[in-house]
Amino acid sequence: MFSRAKARAGMPAEIRWHDLRHLAATRAAEAGATLAELMKRIGHSTVAAAMVYQHATDTGDARLAERMAALDEEYRGGNVIAFPA
Repeated sequence: MFSRAKARAGMPAEIRWHDLRHLAATRAAEAGATLAELMKRIGHSTVAAAMVYQHATDTGDARLAERMAALDEEYRGGNVIAFPA
């Protein structure tokens, strides 16, 4: 069934179900999903297993730095400490 679905979608034959699962989890992590959210979505029972998908991306690191800077600005009333992106 999966082979037929891949063919209809124009996907390469070597794509495995696990590859799609990994891609979905990676995209969720890039979108800012927490470890708890990843564990629930992917079905992992340990934090260590879910951490595979929390690999840092340049855009994820930049978003985190922006959120931290915004919090710092809020707490300090505009005196922002710049975090490296």
